Amino acid sequence: GLARQFGNGKINLSARGNLQLRGVSQATYPALITALRTLNLLDLNEEAESVRNVLISPIAGLDTAALQDIRPVGKALEAEIVRNELFWQLPSKFAFVIEDGGAFPLTDIAADIRFVAVNKTEFGLELGHETVIFGVWGAADVPAIAAKIVRLFVEARKTLPLRHMHDLISELGNAHICAFLGCEMAQKRRAKVVQKVALYGQKSDFYGLGIAFGFFSAEQLEKLVFAAEKRGVFELRLTPWRAILAVIPGDSSRPPLPETDGLLDEMKAAGFITVADDPRLLVMACVGAPYCSSASVAAPQDALKLAGITPDLVHISGCAKGCAHPKPARFTFTGRDGFYDLIENGKADAAPSVSGVSPDALTQALRTRIADAVMEQSLAL
Repeated sequence: GLARQFGNGKINLSARGNLQLRGVSQATYPALITALRTLNLLDLNEEAESVRNVLISPIAGLDTAALQDIRPVGKALEAEIVRNELFWQLPSKFAFVIEDGGAFPLTDIAADIRFVAVNKTEFGLELGHETVIFGVWGAADVPAIAAKIVRLFVEARKTLPLRHMHDLISELGNAHICAFLGCEMAQKRRAKVVQKVALYGQKSDFYGLGIAFGFFSAEQLEKLVFAAEKRGVFELRLTPWRAILAVIPGDSSRPPLPETDGLLDEMKAAGFITVADDPRLLVMACVGAPYCSSASVAAPQDALKLAGITPDLVHISGCAKGCAHPKPARFTFTGRDGFYDLIENGKADAAPSVSGVSPDALTQALRTRIADAVMEQSLAL
């Protein structure tokens, strides 16, 4: 309702599992903030909220493969961030991750400070991009250890241009960090990777629904809410994989699920992704024009044209910032003055192999480049 009343009715589910209401103006912003506060969706402190970037395993408390229920640990860390003004001095994208060791690891999500459950009561501490753990800590120690690292980072930032934890480690080194914490370093266990096939469809604990490119409408969300409530489902969880999980109660308040109860069919008709092999899942796109002032192309609409052409990842970016996918992709189309540059095996700001592709010629440009790559590979053999 607020997305329609104070924005343009468009909603973005970000790669950090946040909901963003689009089209909010300076005129509608104050009333929106008041309404969100009434719904208890804002922190009392703006500084704390801007850095309360804590991501935990999306099915925490439901996953039988998990080593522990990490929800209390996540809440304790968030409470420390809200309470401790030291955290408020962090850069806005400084990120915390807590993993439960279960079926949905967050290894593909970048984090500055990451706590990974190693048993029923303890966590291994991972920092930045390092391949070691900085000690094993009890669940009750997580907020204090996070605060200690943040104190070191904030102090160093007074004299060094630091944005993320890997910047600090580059300056000080692992040994210095470990001596500061009073811990022992050990090699990280081989990281598990989330199996996205387990995310979509009707599961024993949830319905998994993907959102193409992370963008949907207030009307779609409303349809999901009504369809879920009709089936006794009252909790929605956001994920960093541009999917929403409708959690099925595990008690007697809801009758056992039949093999299928029609919710997925309703949601598919509403535009949600309900299967893991949906071709839209292999295309990444930003919000694009006209919703972003930096973009000159309608990235999501153009992205739909390219879904299913190749099994490789395709990234459609409205500009060279590459917000939707700040990593290399097999094919990246970067918007420039209403046209696209095609970049291969690079990020959105890399040098293009083809320039000046019109939105209407995107499909042909991609097919041609795929055919050329096959021919080049054949000649090389």
